[in-house]
Amino acid sequence: MNCANCGQPVGDADVFCGTCGADLNAQRAAAQQPTQVMPAQPTQAMPPQQPTQVMPPAGGYAPPPPGAAMPPQQPYAAPGQPGAAPQPTAPRRDNKTIAIVAVSIGGGLLLCSCLGAGAWAYLAGPLKPATTTGQPTAPVETTTPSEAATTPAEAVKSYPTPEEAVKAEVPKGWVVRKVNEGPQQVEFWAGPPASEFTTVYLVDAQGDGGWLVGESYPLEMGGDVQPQDEAQSVVEQHLKFVKADKGLEAQKLTVSPFKEDSASAQVSGGGFSAFEMVKVEDAGDGTFFVTTKQTWYGTTETWVYRVVPTEAGMRISELLPPGQ
Repeated sequence: MNCANCGQPVGDADVFCGTCGADLNAQRAAAQQPTQVMPAQPTQAMPPQQPTQVMPPAGGYAPPPPGAAMPPQQPYAAPGQPGAAPQPTAPRRDNKTIAIVAVSIGGGLLLCSCLGAGAWAYLAGPLKPATTTGQPTAPVETTTPSEAATTPAEAVKSYPTPEEAVKAEVPKGWVVRKVNEGPQQVEFWAGPPASEFTTVYLVDAQGDGGWLVGESYPLEMGGDVQPQDEAQSVVEQHLKFVKADKGLEAQKLTVSPFKEDSASAQVSGGGFSAFEMVKVEDAGDGTFFVTTKQTWYGTTETWVYRVVPTEAGMRISELLPPGQ
């Protein structure tokens, strides 16, 4: 027999191989054991292989299909030498940015290109109004001028006296003087206190027996507002506040001792219906007496106000009853 380890011939009585020293008894025992034969396993058929799909690289290039003729190869030539392929030219850039926008509107195509400060637009196809399929369109109601409701202009309210008509037009606190008076028109001058008369107001008689300011214009060389004019204006304003139930505003035009009297903040309560300025008298010491006629609850009485100069202007200091 031969040694199973080194293949050299050995004797049947040898225990160890004289060449490699392998255990020959172990080799003989292994050779006498029966060999187990494994049953053959059925072979599973492999599914057919699908051809590998080659994805084109970025840039859009795809390899030619099998069997396609390859284009002839050009010999290599360095750039600049005869036969060299032309080099690609970088796109020209300038300071202007071109933006192209495509917008689909109602089935049409709107292309916009902005080039620097310029712009152009092209509309392809007509614009179609959006509709709802299967839904009836409600009719649009229109109103003709003849159907529109019209509101008649309100009649301008006239005033019972020319004085009340002009007072409604002049700025608050201005002094008013009657200059000319006629049956159909009365002329007034008006201006700020302690200043000059600046504006002319013409008050016209109306068909209903009332009065309205028909015209006003700047006054040239109107002269200074006199103290007696301001004294009369303060009393008029005071009485207007009383008639309008603005007692605290009326009291602001008074000083002591009249300011401490409750009559300085009196209100009408509907009983004070009319008043009239009668005259203004100079007391000779810088103060003035302003005589008025007032109608309270249907009775007309005469009341006199003493007006004195203050740092804030003319103010009422006393109220004298009739006959004093």
